[in-house]
Amino acid sequence: MMFEEKRSITKVRIGKVDYIISSTDSEEYVINVANYVDKKLDELTRMDKRLSAQMAAILTAVNVADELFKVKEDGETLRGQLLQYADEAGSMRALSQKLQAENKRLADENRNLQANNARLEGELKKYKRYGR
Repeated sequence: MMFEEKRSITKVRIGKVDYIISSTDSEEYVINVANYVDKKLDELTRMDKRLSAQMAAILTAVNVADELFKVKEDGETLRGQLLQYADEAGSMRALSQKLQAENKRLADENRNLQANNARLEGELKKYKRYGR
């Protein structure tokens, strides 16, 4: 059994014309989208009052589609950068683990050398005391 999404009916005004929009999105979202389109349409018609309603609507659609394409392109660029940063982070994590292991190895070697040095200094003191 398929679930049908709940639809809301929202009345909006775009270009001085009322529209009834049925959508699965929230009423607030539909109103925000309609207000955005209305604002873009208004900006265009203010720039050129000779535009017919149809021409203004088409040019508004083209402008909004242009914005969409640019945002998508920016999103793809950001996605690519994010993947690159994630790859670099993985490499840095591996390098960090390698350096931590090397640091531990050197710390162990240093402790061993200090212990060996202390042993040799003790032998040297014995040798100086008894060896001469």
